[in-house]
Amino acid sequence: MPAPTAISQTGIVNKAQILLGQSKRFTELLDTDQKAVDYKTLWPMALRSALALHPWNFAIQRMRLNADTVAPDYGWAYRYELPPTVIRYLPWSRDAAEWFDGEVEGGYVLADQGGFIQIRCIVLIEEAARWSALFADAMAYTLAMESCEGSTSKRGLYEDLSRGREDVLAKARRADALENGNRRAARPMTASNWASARYRRNGWGR
Repeated sequence: MPAPTAISQTGIVNKAQILLGQSKRFTELLDTDQKAVDYKTLWPMALRSALALHPWNFAIQRMRLNADTVAPDYGWAYRYELPPTVIRYLPWSRDAAEWFDGEVEGGYVLADQGGFIQIRCIVLIEEAARWSALFADAMAYTLAMESCEGSTSKRGLYEDLSRGREDVLAKARRADALENGNRRAARPMTASNWASARYRRNGWGR
């Protein structure tokens, strides 16, 4: 049986090319090829965007943050600076031992809890070899969407790509939930449920 192909930037770019209906394939992304340069330019933004879409298990980290020496002007007693590698802060559920009341503003977690806080977050993982296969698919869709965004002639294609990416995200929610032993969460979340959950999660800010 042949060894599985490793996830790579070139492979993801070629998947984006397929999604866009392009016949060209890359063996490497050379600076002498304008299309390759375009993909390399879009890559960092597309990566951050794709990571923020879902709490990918491979990209979640736990951190302990110490309170900043400067307090917020009002509303909260303390602030905690998020490292630049943090893509998205993931609030604890209220029944978690680490839960605290707070919100994110301007790169800081604001809270009334002093001393330190323990957080979960999605962080920037640039090494493609560490990505899950489903994230690689989501990255390819995101890269393809970035490539045709703003073109009115490709609006239909953009919408098709958006629906395809949503299918990948639904599979990722099930797969990541099963890895965590949470079979109930493995059921697909509908758009309305996602919006309701997001509203509940952000509704306690000051």
